[in-house]
Amino acid sequence: MPLSEHEQRLLDQIEQALYAEDPKWANTVRISDPRSHYKRRLVKASIGFALGVVIMMVGVVLSGSALIPLGVGGFVVMLAACLWGLSSWKKMNGFGDSAPASGTAVPPGKQARRSNRGSFMERMEERWRRRHDER
Repeated sequence: MPLSEHEQRLLDQIEQALYAEDPKWANTVRISDPRSHYKRRLVKASIGFALGVVIMMVGVVLSGSALIPLGVGGFVVMLAACLWGLSSWKKMNGFGDSAPASGTAVPPGKQARRSNRGSFMERMEERWRRRHDER
């Protein structure tokens, strides 16, 4: 739905005020592709995973009762980095519940199939009705 002329003017005024207040930030936000944000998060998650491996190995190699929690902590860091990286990768590629990132194309048949299928319960009810109609 397009904006009305009044709304478009207000949006332009807000944008100009942003440029006047902080031109560097406004330019960064305007140019930035949302996928680049997720790529940066993916790189940070990879670094976090590597850091978790190092921490865990230090806790395992230097065996001592005081260093066992360090190994467990390293594993937790690895797990958290994996989950963070996986969620970023999913959002970057358009998987999951969120809408696809801008610039990614959804195959035309795939979206139509999803909307036609309906929910799980609707499909089960339809099967139940067909079963009773056949008898």
